[in-house]
Amino acid sequence: AQADLLLRPAAGPGVAAGSLPIDRLLAAVDGDASVTVQDSQLAGVPMSGEVRLHSVGATVQVDGQLTLAGNRLTLQGRGGGAPAADQWHAVLKAADLARLAPLGRLLDELAPGTAAVWPRAGSLDAEVQTHGRWPLMRSDGALQAQALALGGLAVRSASLDWRHGQQVDDALRVQLKAESLRSGTQQIDQLTATIDGTLRAHAIRLLLDSPARPPAWAENLLGPAGTGTRLEAEARGQWQGAIAGAGTASRYSVQGMKLQGGARDAQGGSRPWLAAQGLTGELLVGSTGALQSLQLAPGRVQLPSTALNWRELRWQAAVDGPPGTRPGPGRLDVAAELETIDLARLLARLQPEMGWGGDLTLGGRIEIHSAGRLDADIVLERGAGDLSVTDDLGQTRALGLTDLRLALSAHDGLWQLAQGLAGRRVGSMAGAQVLRTTPERHWPPGNAPLQGVLEARVAELGVWGTWIPPGWRLSGALDTIAQFSGTLAAPQVNGSMRGRGLGVRNVLQGVSLTEGELSLVLEGDNARIGRFDFKGGDGQLTLTGGATLGAQPRATLRLVADHFRVLGRLDRRLVATGQANLALDAERLRLDGAFKVDEGLFDIGRGDAPTLDADVTVTRSAIAASANGSGRGTDSARPATPTPPVLRQAQVDLKIGLGEQLRLRGRGVDTGLRGDLQLSTPGGKLAIIGTVRTQDGRYAAYGQKMEITRGRFIFSGEPDNPRLDVLAIRPNLDVTVGVLVDGMAHNPRVRLYSEPEMAEYDKLSWLVMGRSPDGLGTADTALLQRAAFALLAGDTPGPTDQLLEAIGLTDFSLRQTEGTTRDTIVTLGKQLSRRWYVGYERSVHATTGTWQLIYRIAQRFTLRAQSGAENAVDLIWSWRW
Repeated sequence: AQADLLLRPAAGPGVAAGSLPIDRLLAAVDGDASVTVQDSQLAGVPMSGEVRLHSVGATVQVDGQLTLAGNRLTLQGRGGGAPAADQWHAVLKAADLARLAPLGRLLDELAPGTAAVWPRAGSLDAEVQTHGRWPLMRSDGALQAQALALGGLAVRSASLDWRHGQQVDDALRVQLKAESLRSGTQQIDQLTATIDGTLRAHAIRLLLDSPARPPAWAENLLGPAGTGTRLEAEARGQWQGAIAGAGTASRYSVQGMKLQGGARDAQGGSRPWLAAQGLTGELLVGSTGALQSLQLAPGRVQLPSTALNWRELRWQAAVDGPPGTRPGPGRLDVAAELETIDLARLLARLQPEMGWGGDLTLGGRIEIHSAGRLDADIVLERGAGDLSVTDDLGQTRALGLTDLRLALSAHDGLWQLAQGLAGRRVGSMAGAQVLRTTPERHWPPGNAPLQGVLEARVAELGVWGTWIPPGWRLSGALDTIAQFSGTLAAPQVNGSMRGRGLGVRNVLQGVSLTEGELSLVLEGDNARIGRFDFKGGDGQLTLTGGATLGAQPRATLRLVADHFRVLGRLDRRLVATGQANLALDAERLRLDGAFKVDEGLFDIGRGDAPTLDADVTVTRSAIAASANGSGRGTDSARPATPTPPVLRQAQVDLKIGLGEQLRLRGRGVDTGLRGDLQLSTPGGKLAIIGTVRTQDGRYAAYGQKMEITRGRFIFSGEPDNPRLDVLAIRPNLDVTVGVLVDGMAHNPRVRLYSEPEMAEYDKLSWLVMGRSPDGLGTADTALLQRAAFALLAGDTPGPTDQLLEAIGLTDFSLRQTEGTTRDTIVTLGKQLSRRWYVGYERSVHATTGTWQLIYRIAQRFTLRAQSGAENAVDLIWSWRW
């Protein structure tokens, strides 16, 4: 470093001994100085630089540059003399800000918190020129940033350009553009802001695009959210008097403000959710630049389905007290009204599947004054009209509302909440709750004492059935009385709930619970069920027990069923008897008990409820069908059902006995089911252990009615994948042939069976035609065709089986006799029971036919009686070798 300095005596009055102001000091120094730093390091960052100073009188000229890890800052200019003569020019070329990270850690040790705003990555180019001294200073500059990471903020690209003059009425222009800004989970795709005019009076425009979308419930209210959210604003701003930062308080007014926010679409447009025009406001800025007050003139903001009008909206900062004391409280004054809310339309958008309708309107008002203490009145109440609901059967019911009111008030530390609802069909509800706290509290603390009461009477629960899943119906009356005490954080509830004539019904599922009675008592943290029972068919279901609420909730319930009809559908009928105990707390669930099936029928051959076709598309806003021809259905209204969580704290020990009257029918099967099953949860997963056996079973396959001689479904854990062991035999044959099904339910194996073992071709011949394949010819074409029909039909009955079932027959065939002269024989028959069979045969060329009555005495002995073309009684003994 080198310096050439000349110190001159300070001239002029007012210079006291031992005191020299900085401007006088600069005026007393003339000369040149330069500092050069080469091949150095600062906190491990390579550093070099040079600064040259030239001082003449009070003016200092600076020319220097600093390079840190390849990032260069250049500064040129002069200052210190007359303010109008100040002139500076700075250029920054920072292509690799990541290499400056060690400096951020160093600065954070010297000044904690600096690292939060120190750049971590990216590049930054900037150029700034200034003339004069603040506040009489003009400047212009430009800034470009790429992939900038600054503290918790990340910016893909940004640019800032500005220009302003020395005087408040000189031209001013500021333009900011930024893309892809991220801070935590928040993101802005595009931000554009411009200021045009002068420093005293200018126009402001703002455009902000974000991929943020409202939550699902709000999207139903606001409409489709598109590709994100767009906010647009513009206004005219003007300083009244001095400019902020000039050492005195300043007023800034905003006029003609236009505000619009809504959903952004793929074409770049937007659909507004809120809109306001012509807003006027004023800000008061202190001498330090801090905001002291904000006030908006009376205005209006359009919201979905309503609008907010305010007469007064004002905020004032806290007033500083004497040194050493805390600032006084700020002040907020709000006086506003909600315009008429079309509640029916609002609910229809929130819950489109509920079938809301009607002309019910609501109105409201808001009064809030906070200055040392809080005074507030918020009311939302019915204006006129009624609500109606349309169920899934197309039936529309009016609720008959005559009163709807919700009110909140806070005065002198007394918080009061009141509710009121009345309707011809929905019943009535009235309540009031009170909280006490100190007047300066803006919200009651958790230990605020609570007192209150709530009474509700529902004359017909069927009206409220719209809130439960489609297809279900409620009935009966319900009365509730509750008294509140304790604190806001730990409320105590005492009261009762009583229900009469309760019913739950779902015709589609065959559920019908009737004549229900409920008696529930609430005693602080305890709830006790005195009576809760339903009738189902000729039986009854009873639930007893209680629960403890509060910090450690737990419940103990006992369920008893006595010949209770669980399902009563034509093809699904189940009557059960048994009991179960349920213990539930915050950490675990325990269920044990035993049930027995008194009677049951499951016809798996019948279809369930009608379902949408595969090419139907479901959307959130409405249910619509579009024939897209893709063969795949899409459902955007509901996300894919998540995998059920593992019940690690569930302990289940439930025994189920199938009884003696449970039957399974359909898909060619008609059999009774017997056995015992045990449900448990080892490792938190549901498991079933036990064996289900068939009894008196029949199985239709290959066009034949076979008997299930052995049928077992062995459960060893997985509920949906038991091991199969089923053998179905065709009866009344000289040999034993049939179908054997074994393996696991997910991968079953079906094959032909015979005893003794024979070739597959022989098995099929005996199974389909009832005789050996020896001498097969064209006379068996019809029977082979019938077998082909059965094979092609799969799980559904074939055309031949459907026709025979319709006319009440079990057999129909056409065959030709062998020999030189062939004759066609038509055979009709019906299996009356396992051993009895009646049939009729007739040649197409004969005038009469033959009736046959056959009784199967044993496997090889048959008694046959004939009448018609031939009259005979035969005893047939079959012997094979």
